[in-house]
Amino acid sequence: MTSHSSSTHDRARPRVARRSATLPARSVLATSYAWPAHHELPTHAHDRPAVVMTLFGDFGATVGGMGYECTAGDVVMLPADLRHAERVGERGTRSIILVPINAGFDTWRDALPGFALLRGPEARRIVWRMAVEWETADTAAELALEHHFEEVADLLASVSKDTGSGRLPPGVRLAKELLRESLSRTPSLDEVARASGMSRAHLTRTFRRAVGCSVGTYLRRCRLDRAAQLLRETDRPIVEVGLSTGFYDQSHFTGAFGRWIGCPPGVFRKLMRP
Repeated sequence: MTSHSSSTHDRARPRVARRSATLPARSVLATSYAWPAHHELPTHAHDRPAVVMTLFGDFGATVGGMGYECTAGDVVMLPADLRHAERVGERGTRSIILVPINAGFDTWRDALPGFALLRGPEARRIVWRMAVEWETADTAAELALEHHFEEVADLLASVSKDTGSGRLPPGVRLAKELLRESLSRTPSLDEVARASGMSRAHLTRTFRRAVGCSVGTYLRRCRLDRAAQLLRETDRPIVEVGLSTGFYDQSHFTGAFGRWIGCPPGVFRKLMRP
């Protein structure tokens, strides 16, 4: 879903380009788009690689004869010349599209992987933080957007080094599953170790090496990720959202959420509603 496309894609309208910004340090053009519900884009390819960050709604796509679904918070890497087709869901979709310009093309080609679909707490955190900066757009926004693009590039580059979640050690995957299911309670490290089939010491070392953070930090990220979803999609009071995702009180939740996303929960809810 980018503006740099084949003639077939150019005919696949309507679309609405909401705003564009150039990130000069990495030679990147960022543009936000809105697509109406049920819109279909026929098979097409782009003349430049593109990163699609979905802010709202969902769409389905086929790449190389295989289908995938992309929902809010997902990041998709589309290499140049990859043929694909897309269909927008029933609520429409909004995305920020990142494409290289000028010298940036060689950098992307050498550093970033081919097709990749990234989802999960870390990918969504980057999407939400970029979306918040995009919507506030103060004088520091360009610098912040540059920083968040660096985070996107690092996350995508990790895929090309085979460190994505699909290649995690089985024990770490089991530990992550337990932690994702523990949003309102805190399992002991012994419980997580038993679920993973590893000793406490082995789990601690292996988890940090594979995931990039401690077991406790990952649990907190999962809770904040769930809280962001509830703020976006429900009208539940902020204090209730915090308590339901394992935080002691609203002050505890507000501080942790602000450090994670970059703004207080109430501001995030206001900015990220469709």
